[in-house]
Amino acid sequence: MRTDRCGLATIFFLLIGCLAAGAAQAAQSPVYTAALQLITGGVAGQTSYSHPHPVGLLPYKPASITRVPSNIGNAKYGEIHFGPADHPTDFVILSYTTANNLPVTIVDDNHNGDLTDDKPVDWKPVHFKGFNGTTLTRYIGSTVLDVPYKSGTVQMPLQLILPAKDPSDPNSAAEGDTLLYVPDYLRKGSVSLNGVSYMVMLYDSMARGDFRPNLSAGFGGTWLLIDVNHNGVIDQRGETYEVGKPFNIAGTTYNAVVPNASGSVLIITHSSKQVPVVLPPPNLAPGNAAPEFTAVTMTGRKVTFPQDYHGKWVILYFWGSWCPDCAQQNPYMERAYAKFHNRGLDILGVSIDQANFAQQVKAYTHNNNMDWPEIYDGKMWDATLAQLYFMRLIPTPILVDGTTGKIVAGRDELLHKSLDETLTRILAGHP
Repeated sequence: MRTDRCGLATIFFLLIGCLAAGAAQAAQSPVYTAALQLITGGVAGQTSYSHPHPVGLLPYKPASITRVPSNIGNAKYGEIHFGPADHPTDFVILSYTTANNLPVTIVDDNHNGDLTDDKPVDWKPVHFKGFNGTTLTRYIGSTVLDVPYKSGTVQMPLQLILPAKDPSDPNSAAEGDTLLYVPDYLRKGSVSLNGVSYMVMLYDSMARGDFRPNLSAGFGGTWLLIDVNHNGVIDQRGETYEVGKPFNIAGTTYNAVVPNASGSVLIITHSSKQVPVVLPPPNLAPGNAAPEFTAVTMTGRKVTFPQDYHGKWVILYFWGSWCPDCAQQNPYMERAYAKFHNRGLDILGVSIDQANFAQQVKAYTHNNNMDWPEIYDGKMWDATLAQLYFMRLIPTPILVDGTTGKIVAGRDELLHKSLDETLTRILAGHP
């Protein structure tokens, strides 16, 4: 029997192609589909992801406006382009001042061209010092847009900001008259990934009215926020992802798909790409386990934390020799160590200092009676333990029960005179 090599080769490559296509299809198949609820009000100012969007105000009435309030002067107009990117709605803004020089702003929320049936913005004044120390006033308010989507009209609130004009600021005149707005809404729900449920949110940070990532190749405009460590808050590291880019949760890489502009549905799929996992900050609240580690002290002793402190209490103390606030905290640490060390208290210092600074750190600890072990790797804020504990503020002492490995008291309970009060309370049963 004669074998056709060309035929076999053809079958082989077809098989490989089918397998590759199957793998790609599997990678894009939904892992979880979630219905997300619209959360409105109280969102603006609660997240660091907002980008205020400016609207220029000019003395020209748009042709779409058919009616305006009577007896108004110095009227200026602007437009908010909002809604699905393929068919946004133009919401006209009317801005003018009263005889008492108070601002009045009306937004055509129902986009019917009639500015007499819309309620004026309820402006709240905020006073502050300007360029030359003059007291200035900016105004904060809100509006709710009736936004048409394919599924129906959705009410979407925006926070509005009317900036103050500072005549003493040389840049003020060039800025012109503007109004700013930021989103006061997000979408919220939950997804289950590998059997673990996570709280998720979609945030339209650019206030476009479209949750799909379609702003630009560099940044699609929508954040996917996942409470990976289940602490009820969203951390910037390890819990904030751009929709449209792969992300890794617990070792598996996923994609997020938002199929409609209103953001009511979130689809999670497996990604064909692999990206590294980025761990979120640990939950350092009392009652949670302190992150474990092994390190070498400045005297060369290996420390396994917290296992080496079984039967004791230990303060993990993040500090720096350059830090003036640490200089104020150090005497309290010294007195606490002298008072409670014989009752089972230890301290393990973690130096947030620069490279090639070991001799200075040793001299500092010696001169300030910091007679406990110190860990120093010369990486400042990139120090291994600073990264493990996501340390962004020093001094930070953390009290850990060496037996259970759980955090007993956090930073606020251990600063200055609170340190002695907290240790006295916790070690009351340990003479």
